[in-house]
Amino acid sequence: MKYIYLLFFPLYLFSNECLSCHSNYTSIKHFSKHYTMKNAINITRQTWGIKDSNITLQTLPKAKKIINTKEDLVDDFLRRKCLSCHLTSKTINPTNNACLTCHNTHKNKFDSKKSKPTMNKCMKCHKNEYIGGEYLGLFPHDYDKSYRSPISAKGYYPDKSAGIDYHHLAVDIHKQKGMSCIDCHNGKDFEKKVDCKSCHTKPSSKNHKNFHNNLSCNVCHSSWNISSYELNVLRDDTSNYKQWKRLKVQEDIYLEKFLKKAIKSKTTIMPKMPDYVDGKMYDGIWYSGWLFRRWENIYLVNDNDGKVKVAKPMFQYRISYKDKKAI
Repeated sequence: MKYIYLLFFPLYLFSNECLSCHSNYTSIKHFSKHYTMKNAINITRQTWGIKDSNITLQTLPKAKKIINTKEDLVDDFLRRKCLSCHLTSKTINPTNNACLTCHNTHKNKFDSKKSKPTMNKCMKCHKNEYIGGEYLGLFPHDYDKSYRSPISAKGYYPDKSAGIDYHHLAVDIHKQKGMSCIDCHNGKDFEKKVDCKSCHTKPSSKNHKNFHNNLSCNVCHSSWNISSYELNVLRDDTSNYKQWKRLKVQEDIYLEKFLKKAIKSKTTIMPKMPDYVDGKMYDGIWYSGWLFRRWENIYLVNDNDGKVKVAKPMFQYRISYKDKKAI
């Protein structure tokens, strides 16, 4: 019964070309987390104070024109700020073919290796505060204009991945050795939790034997970790754009383009933003910003299972809402 909700996955999201050979994947049960986004949605809703939340992308309430409750606000936040990345999002896959969100096309069964997910595909979603960025040694800049990357020798700013630019820090040792995401996260075990001991089954020293059971591997085998403090989010239905002049880059490509246009415009442009689930435009803009970001310290905690682990400060929300009547 674990994957019963996947039996109704709309087949039009798969191309006929894919189904002609891969008909056994129509339920995509190996990709259920990417389809339902259940973890991301419910952790966020619970953080905003909604108890016993059990919502998926397919059952997430539609955006409401009038915000009356915190449930209305968080669901609007999810649909129009958080969920720009999901299996059928046109932001990351305009073809409307769910297969190609992760896979590359291939002409026949003899070049099927080319269809395997590349790291670039994974990084469309797994970026910034998450493990993908750290794996590549990328620490996202702060939003303020003064933190942008310097102009390159060729006279232009470096390309930005996912709407932000980065400090380049130490790259993960596995990446240095040429490994990609799917070398560990692959096949039938795609959703299975993978840790160091999945491969490193034999500790190489006496110290490992004595302490390995009480420590997570990355406590010792980490050189840096992204720590982002106090996420400030604001739903603003007013057209006061000039206050965001220094903060146009917010890891949000749509918002950056919108603000550049709105700030320069001689006429008032009404604040609107897309719903990344249904693809429609709605009133209001979701702005965001961190109190500060750091990589200098790695924080250790005693977890519930008795192990010492690396911790990240996350879900420290400060939430605000300005309706059209706000000055």
